[in-house]
Amino acid sequence: MPERPSFQLCGVYDGSYPATRWLKKFEHETHDCHDAPFCLQSLDMLLNDDAADWAECNIEWQRLLTTPSQASLDKAKELLCTQFPAFMGKFPELRRELAGLQQNGLSNAEYYHRALDILRQAAGHDRVQGNLALPPIEHVLLSAVISAYVRGLPHGLRPVVAGHVDSSHVPLAQLHDWVDLESSTRQDRLHSEVVPRQLLPLGCPEFFPLPMSN
Repeated sequence: MPERPSFQLCGVYDGSYPATRWLKKFEHETHDCHDAPFCLQSLDMLLNDDAADWAECNIEWQRLLTTPSQASLDKAKELLCTQFPAFMGKFPELRRELAGLQQNGLSNAEYYHRALDILRQAAGHDRVQGNLALPPIEHVLLSAVISAYVRGLPHGLRPVVAGHVDSSHVPLAQLHDWVDLESSTRQDRLHSEVVPRQLLPLGCPEFFPLPMSN
């Protein structure tokens, strides 16, 4: 029985260069391994930094991990190559912009427009409701911006938004609407749970329990 690969040749993948280049080494190491579930799990575990952040927020990737098979492994490789294509290496400024995309201190609207500006600077376009098809290159650009947008959300919002929306098909504008809705829901919940002490009337049972009558 052949030994399982050590992955010393390919190492981890951080998304900073084309995925096809890294996958060549990964596939070389797994050439004699016919355990597709093991290879899929290894592929996921070897992702690091930007690549790992993207995988954690990508619904389709997470679904593949729950149905390990050769077909799932092949699809995972395809998703990785689509997200980190060869031509992205020709846009170092775009990569820097996406790496630095964070909501810190920005309102939901400001953060959305910041992501939209990055997309437009790369000559990309958002999907339009009713016409979700995009040319392949624009699909890759939008997917990269959406992944960075989700990754840059506050930690508490990130998994909730990613879990509600299939970011491989949703428009960026709709994703922004989801963020607004989730933020408003959380704010309303907070207001309903916290009653300011100064608004309670004097003698309120919560603070000054009244004696029970006999």
